[in-house]
Amino acid sequence: MLRAAVASAAIALLVADHYLHMDHWVIICSALVLLVLICGGLVIAIGSARRNVRSEALNRIKEEENLHLADIVRSSKDAIFSVDLDGKVTAWNEGAHNLYGYSAEEAIDRRLTDLTIPAERSKELGATFRRVISGGWQEFESERITKSGERIRISSRTFPVRDGEGNVIGMSISTHDMTGPELPGPEMEQDLLWQSRLREALEKSSFVFWGQPVFDARSGSVDHTELLIRMDLNGEIIAPEEFLPHAEASGLIDRIDAWAIREGIRIAAGRPVAINLSGRSVSASETGKIISESLDDSRTDPRNVRFEITETAAIENLDAARSLVVELKKMGCAVSLDDFGTGYGSFTYVRQLPPVDLKIDSSFVMDLDSEEASRRVVSSIVSISKTFGVSTVAEGIEDEATLELVKGMGINFLQGFHLGTPQPLDR
Repeated sequence: MLRAAVASAAIALLVADHYLHMDHWVIICSALVLLVLICGGLVIAIGSARRNVRSEALNRIKEEENLHLADIVRSSKDAIFSVDLDGKVTAWNEGAHNLYGYSAEEAIDRRLTDLTIPAERSKELGATFRRVISGGWQEFESERITKSGERIRISSRTFPVRDGEGNVIGMSISTHDMTGPELPGPEMEQDLLWQSRLREALEKSSFVFWGQPVFDARSGSVDHTELLIRMDLNGEIIAPEEFLPHAEASGLIDRIDAWAIREGIRIAAGRPVAINLSGRSVSASETGKIISESLDDSRTDPRNVRFEITETAAIENLDAARSLVVELKKMGCAVSLDDFGTGYGSFTYVRQLPPVDLKIDSSFVMDLDSEEASRRVVSSIVSISKTFGVSTVAEGIEDEATLELVKGMGINFLQGFHLGTPQPLDR
């Protein structure tokens, strides 16, 4: 190539000399300049060609690596999938289909929280995202739910997905099923025993409500009764803290919630009551329908029904909580935000909910007489309730001194062992 370029330049100069009669030194200088230009161009062209060849080779290697990785992902028995920054699934392998029951067509473009993550664990995804977006990876064990509703134990590793400029655009998750055929240990045996008891209690209607009165601070009369669930186990009354964790772990909490709603609304036909809703009920789309049907079936005045939603449940799924509160208020029911004041940013997110009564957590009420910090918190809650035009309820009143302090703060409703203990209801 170089020899051909030189020869072409020489011929061009000879032709120019023949026709233009240039001096020989001009021809020689022109030839040298032309040769330098040609050589420079050739060097650039050769370098560019080499870079193109090298780039093509790297692209082929990268493409082969991607194809190889895709083959590994497709053939893996573990569930491997990716989500974007909005939590929507962007990739879903056959292992994920086998583990969770959703095909790729069903999973892609749906939020992971709507597919595999139990409602009470929805905040795990946000925590994982925060770790991954910062450039890190995470390995953890947790509980997930399949398309059929089965609860499974999984081990997962997450790592960031980046674009060509290195920006994190999502995360990939590799999940291994740990539910396998392991021999039951003492804890698992206890879970299985409680699951059996809970199913039997549901079949035999062995759950019962006890009631604790809530008083109007001005009149001193009972305003409504909070319904507190108990389980009658062969004549022994079991407190909720003993069986509800097993109900939540097994998924039976949905059936227990449905029983509590129907039975609570039936009782409300004869007296005003407050019914507690679990976090699962707050997130479940069918909760409003169950409540509406129960009101119609029992012909209960909705003004006799108040639902208590914990602050934690509202925080975990604020959109679902807002939708449910709007629906309940349209029905004519009242809503209280229970355990208020315990969550981070309580006053910030309460603005995003339709007006609900605030039930001050008992941890602040019980030490009002001795803790200045608790008095400041309660005073702030009372002040914010007046701003929003909602009522306040103080629970955990256990002595006369606390009762007088609460009354002096302008709280609307009062509850606690000093005023009335939980008692069995007439069935």
